Amino acid sequence: MGNACGNALCGPAADSLLAYQTLKVVNIKDHRLGGVYYGLILLIIIFVFGYEILYCNDQFEKRDVSGTPQVMISQPTMGGCNARDPDCESNFTSMEELPYCSEYAGGLEPKVSHARPCTFADRVSLLPNGVVGGYMMVPTRITTTHETQGCRPGKANGHTCRNEWVETDSEDHYVADIERYSLFISHTYHRDSLSGNNNRVLGYYLDCDLRGVGQREQNLKRLLYGDAACLGIVKRRPIECFDESCNFREAPRKELKRRKVRGGSGGGLAPDSGGKAVPYDYRTDGVYAVPNGDVFSVQKLMELAGVTSLDNATNRDGTPYREGGTVIDIEVRYSNLVPFESTFGHGEITYEYRVTAKPLHEVQDDLLRFWQPGSTTRTLERRHGVLFVVTVSGHFGFFSILNLMLMLAEAASMLAVATLLTDKIAIYMMERADVYFHSKYEETRLPPDAGEAEPAKA
Repeated sequence: MGNACGNALCGPAADSLLAYQTLKVVNIKDHRLGGVYYGLILLIIIFVFGYEILYCNDQFEKRDVSGTPQVMISQPTMGGCNARDPDCESNFTSMEELPYCSEYAGGLEPKVSHARPCTFADRVSLLPNGVVGGYMMVPTRITTTHETQGCRPGKANGHTCRNEWVETDSEDHYVADIERYSLFISHTYHRDSLSGNNNRVLGYYLDCDLRGVGQREQNLKRLLYGDAACLGIVKRRPIECFDESCNFREAPRKELKRRKVRGGSGGGLAPDSGGKAVPYDYRTDGVYAVPNGDVFSVQKLMELAGVTSLDNATNRDGTPYREGGTVIDIEVRYSNLVPFESTFGHGEITYEYRVTAKPLHEVQDDLLRFWQPGSTTRTLERRHGVLFVVTVSGHFGFFSILNLMLMLAEAASMLAVATLLTDKIAIYMMERADVYFHSKYEETRLPPDAGEAEPAKA
């Protein structure tokens, strides 16, 4: 068949422009090139199957978790007895041993410059209105103000008043031994078919361990990774039950080995511990579990947030936290995914506490302490202290075949890129690139003036 369209339209230029490429398999016997290709394949397998699927569990659809927290407080008690028990006695440290109290008699620590008279308060006196939900303002300084009624509207004053109440006197006190009070934290979780509360779930808390990390290493980490909340080693520690009464599954023995004392002095026993005395090492550690929740001493929560002392830590204005207050955020994160285990169906629901300090200019609230209707006097309390905010978050993973197919499609795409990259290295970067190029690519074309002759291979 002749060339119907002519050389102008169907000549060599058109052949080059409309050239068709087809696959050709060439076995290049070069160990270096093979090493590059199979090395890329190995990296793809490690990334997709090892990291994304086994470690990150990306084949699961991750859905947000919601929940409701509840917080209660107890003063330090003798032997960790239940503060609600009528026979339970408080175990306050003497004011003469507290450097922030004006009653301090001296000792190893010097009296702080902002020392004030101190007062003792049990759980009811400390929070007379109680707490509902995850917000609790624990007072460290209380300003008590006495007021008298300034005037009563009547004809004599035109039924108007400038000030309804007039201050007569006021006094400031610190709450003694507040660091040894204990917070009892319980919470629920819910997402689709998964719901419950923490009394049947093993909990953990994150602790920044600076032991063995010198200042030079901290500066190096700050230089490489930027400033961070923890420049040491973040450890995930299990919250041990103070006896055998807790409902959650026993943690692996290697995780529940007896810990060294890390926290400050512990506090009173949580209200729902059944009235049993808490062992001394648990109370001094400052964190343990009871059947219906977790117990943290105020000192332990401050340490986990990076606050070593309410007297030394200050806000931006230089006011000590004991004087002006601060905010401690306690985030409870739930999850049912475990690296390398969830893929094989071995994951279970756990949660962990992340405690951070969020300094505020001033944390205070006002409380009408005493007033009887018709009385001409009343007592107010302005309280500064630590606002503990407990929130519940996290995510649960639900297996998704769609996510798994996306992971496999991603792996296939990476394999194609690895093949293309290896081809380009072979034909452009190797010393025998010209040989590899002509082995991989062959061009077919008509010889000049061949007419209807069969195309010859170049």
